[in-house]
Amino acid sequence: MHFWRISKYDPAKKHADGSDADASESTSSSDSEKSVGEKDDLQTEKKYLQAIRSFAEELGITKVVLRDLETDSQAGHFFSIWVNQKITLKDALKLSRWALREKLRCKLEVPDVFFVHFGYDDYMYIGACEDCPEAKEKVFASGLFVADFRSPYS
Repeated sequence: MHFWRISKYDPAKKHADGSDADASESTSSSDSEKSVGEKDDLQTEKKYLQAIRSFAEELGITKVVLRDLETDSQAGHFFSIWVNQKITLKDALKLSRWALREKLRCKLEVPDVFFVHFGYDDYMYIGACEDCPEAKEKVFASGLFVADFRSPYS
């Protein structure tokens, strides 16, 4: 398997211990005092969703399984009917939007082929059975960063 961390944070702006050198960046969709506007947040969210789509499409994935759903929101409970079920990529992207907004926690998987895990502070982790150079290039071109990194949620 190949593993990556997708983020809006430039790895060149990290301290040796991994902490962010640029404290002005918003670190979470739940931050109470954001340094970026809602429009910027929505643009970044679209980039994360496109990253998922790019990796899935390069691997030929059209359906994923929803695992480990956790939610406190009433609306998030709607997705509980999908737990351990195959869902379309389109539905997975809807669910991912909620995960990126930290309204729920979950994993999207195709066993031994592909996964997406959502972390805190706008980190997303993707794993794939093969390298995905086209997807990585698309993610970089969008302004997000891709780093070799194993998901802490595996």
